[in-house]
Amino acid sequence: MNTLQTIILALIQGFTEFLPVSSSAHLILPSKLIEDWPDQGLAFDIAVHVGTLMAVVIYFRKSLIRMAEDSLKFVFRRGKFTRSVELLFYVMMATVPAGLCGLAFKGVIETYLRSPLVIAGSTILFGLLLWAAEVYNRRTAAVAVTDSAAARNASGNSDAGSSLSEEVTGDAAGREINFRKAVLIGCAQALALIPGTSRSGITITAGYFLKLSPKAAAEFSFLMSIPVILLSALMMTKDVIFENHPFDLQSTLLGLVISFAVAYLVIKLFLDFLNRVGLLPYVIYRIVLGLFLFAVFWPK
Repeated sequence: MNTLQTIILALIQGFTEFLPVSSSAHLILPSKLIEDWPDQGLAFDIAVHVGTLMAVVIYFRKSLIRMAEDSLKFVFRRGKFTRSVELLFYVMMATVPAGLCGLAFKGVIETYLRSPLVIAGSTILFGLLLWAAEVYNRRTAAVAVTDSAAARNASGNSDAGSSLSEEVTGDAAGREINFRKAVLIGCAQALALIPGTSRSGITITAGYFLKLSPKAAAEFSFLMSIPVILLSALMMTKDVIFENHPFDLQSTLLGLVISFAVAYLVIKLFLDFLNRVGLLPYVIYRIVLGLFLFAVFWPK
């Protein structure tokens, strides 16, 4: 794999890991669409996954440190069961379904679900579901704002309200997630094992249907990605060690640096973009991509 291919794949991973468009599908497609495009290999996949993992850990470092400190204090009976401890528990619980499904169906997924037609179908299907979730979320949010305004007017406090944008700022995931929502979003995350689904897309979709604010759904999706990416990287590392996969140090390091930088920027911009624009651009992109793949790979 040459330097240009390394840069392209690292950019793809960095851009798509946290956007609702499926990073796994986008890493598969270049070798399917471009003749003589080599497979990047497991070592490179590990590097770009570690890069995106570093990005989300550094971005949420303050929340993660707080969760770790409060959890240790609680375990050793030196602190209370705070909201940070509770959020860490929910993140771990949400990881269980994807972890179990990944172990149980790893062979099936790699053998039967990496075809361009499967990617095309799942890209369109879950893109439409993402759009339906946003429509539902906007409607429930509008009803909530209307009810809140009515309650304030009834109490004579007309200037104490907050806009929708104000409702989705701050530590939203910590405020809005509970056990039931965490488990359901975790079950939805397991569907992301199907290439083309998008881990961030399906978890945000589930969060929207569970009436989380856009900020809370995105934050929890990002936090959930940490154990999932870590487990994925560890499983790939095991395969590299025991199956003697080729290893290119230069490509690996370059891929890690690029994927980290791009993923960090995407996380930073996506939260703001989600509030201002919403998910429709991603839905349109998914539909166009899916139709293109059907047109290219449908049997003649």
